[in-house]
Amino acid sequence: MTLIKKSSFEIFYDTYSSMAYDMALQISPNQDVAEQILLASFQKAKHQNIITRSHPSPCISLIKIIIDTAHKQLNNNQGKTNFKLRQFENSPMLQHLLCEQASIDAHCSNNNITKEEAAIKLRAELLALRNLQITNIGSNYYGKLDNMSF
Repeated sequence: MTLIKKSSFEIFYDTYSSMAYDMALQISPNQDVAEQILLASFQKAKHQNIITRSHPSPCISLIKIIIDTAHKQLNNNQGKTNFKLRQFENSPMLQHLLCEQASIDAHCSNNNITKEEAAIKLRAELLALRNLQITNIGSNYYGKLDNMSF
């Protein structure tokens, strides 16, 4: 029996597609638009080579791509503004920085904290997220990406 070795991108997709699809559903008005955001986001992730460059966190890079893709693809009346993602309900700083696209400097100034304090808080929120179990709601969509050329 010959085992087929998966590419690093396929492993990346298998790891994060469910989370990415869930986020796209939370941002978009319907399932079709969410699927378009998901596919476009993974295409951009592959094009930007986020898993082979020295990114501090490919997951955070993917989340930024999803949010940016949603903002660019949705009309003002289509997309949800000031949305909150369930994944960040216990991570208010990540929610603020990623979803509301705030700068770290503005966040520190508005919350009267130093960048060092912000880094400690971000690290704690990221560690908590890493330990979070994400349900596999996007597994039905593997075939759509498998048949796409990137």
